[in-house]
Amino acid sequence: MLYKRGKVYWAKFKAHGQTFRKSTGESDRRKAEKKARQLQADIESGPPPIPPTGTLLSDMAAADIQRARNRGTTEGHVKALESLWSVVLRDLNDLEISTITFDTLESYVGKRRSTGIRGQTIRRELSAVKRALQIAKRRELLAALPEEWPTVRSDPPHPGKRGKLIPVEAIDRVFAELPSEVRDAARFSLLTGLRATEVQRAESRWVEPAPPGSEAVAILRIPAAGAKNRRERVVGLSQGAVDIIHRRLQEDPTRLHLFTQGELKKALQRASKRAGLGFTVTMRDMRHTHASLAIAGQVDPTALQEALGHRDLRTTQMYLSSTVERATSASVAVAKQLKGAQQGGHNFALPLDLHSNVVDLKKKLEQATRFELATLSLGS
Repeated sequence: MLYKRGKVYWAKFKAHGQTFRKSTGESDRRKAEKKARQLQADIESGPPPIPPTGTLLSDMAAADIQRARNRGTTEGHVKALESLWSVVLRDLNDLEISTITFDTLESYVGKRRSTGIRGQTIRRELSAVKRALQIAKRRELLAALPEEWPTVRSDPPHPGKRGKLIPVEAIDRVFAELPSEVRDAARFSLLTGLRATEVQRAESRWVEPAPPGSEAVAILRIPAAGAKNRRERVVGLSQGAVDIIHRRLQEDPTRLHLFTQGELKKALQRASKRAGLGFTVTMRDMRHTHASLAIAGQVDPTALQEALGHRDLRTTQMYLSSTVERATSASVAVAKQLKGAQQGGHNFALPLDLHSNVVDLKKKLEQATRFELATLSLGS
């Protein structure tokens, strides 16, 4: 059986009691049919595939998690990987690795989609399965990887999980309902733009004097081990941020981490409810608001990218919220220009022949230039 993916035909056939999917590499159907017959004959004439080894997907999942630890991945990432694998193994029923095919994975994707799981999450799960099978192949526990993998499209960003710009008045109401330790952590994130995990990892030894000429009171040098993307970066500290650090150290000079290691999410949920906002303020919102206020204060986006620790400026742009004033400034500016033009007697009607209008404009500019040059010559 032939079917097309992209510009070339693929062949699906059975050999040695198993189903195979192979690319013919041909865009012409007749050539593809000939190549498909050849592919099937080659497999049938060769030795049968390696029989099941008894190696389960859970064995390779454990190897994938251990690989992450060996690479020095943060404990938070390891825990997230363990949680991801628990879902995959549950829905794939911990299959024997040699039985995992394209159809198996396609069925898995459909099952996850039917429960409302987003495409981005499903892609991460499939990537984990692919890594596990690659480990199995390197260990010679698997003859070959599936030649085809399901295509999973991304879903639009989830409005509930994306950071949002919070009015300062609402932030103050939430802060008033928070325990002092959580309030310090949230305020520090708002003042610095640090992620929640980075705030909780922050240590006093990360604080350094600001360089001469800097507007910052001090700097926070986040080591690679404390950053999400494993890259060292420097963040400026305002007087408010420094005051928070001083207060934390006065309370306990021997503390390793400056801020609470407790559950920030639940504390913010309870405080938002008590403040009567009708929505929950999150630590991500603190970072998002920091970025939006920085741009409103004319901060260079590239400098903000460095401060937030983003590899790509497009990631930084996702954090920037437009205030109502900024969002409406374009239309207001156009209205002012049109009003001024009408008062001055100018006609802003769009021409029917745009090309001829441009030619006329160029002629008028040339005439005006020649007139100005002549005037200058006479004046000299």
